[in-house]
Parts: sequence; C-alpha cells; structure tokens
Amino acid sequence: MNTTDLIDAIAKQTGMTKVDSKNVLHGIFDTISQTLKSGDEVRVSGFGTFVGKKQEARQGRNPQTGAAISIPASIQAKFRPAKELKETLNGK
Repeated sequence: MNTTDLIDAIAKQTGMTKVDSKNVLHGIFDTISQTLKSGDEVRVSGFGTFVGKKQEARQGRNPQTGAAISIPASIQAKFRPAKELKETLNGK
C-alpha cells in the first residue's frame, strides 16, 4: 500500500474527501516528525510508540575503497508495536 492507496482507504472508511484525508494524514506525519525531532515520543494506544533514538557520531568505512569516513550524529525513528497490534497481526 502506498500513500495514495492509504489516502483512498481513509477517505472510504471515514467518508471524508480525499483532499481532507490527505491533509489529515500529512498532519499526523508532520506532528509525529516534529515531536520526535524535539526529543519526545508519540504513544498511540493500541497501536504502538514512535521514539527518536540518538545515534552518536562514529567512524565508518567506505565499502568500495576501505577509506575511513566520519558518520555524523543523527536521530533515528523507531517504532515499538503495542501488544494489541502484535495480537492482531498474529491472529490472536
């Protein structure tokens, strides 16, 4: 399922227009992104938790040349599914 399919499904399920569904979806993603960027987490009851994990700067290697490279610090988005989502996915 891609973004367009997701927007269509939301519109069909909620009765909203596709434009409104797109705005809601992008609003949700923007809010999650900004919350993670600020260092907080987003908990969606029954679905899961989005967290931002800090990745420290480190040294790496260019796989083609073997030369040492510097990898800058970054924030990685992580998702931990809730028990209810796990049970839904596993048919329990």
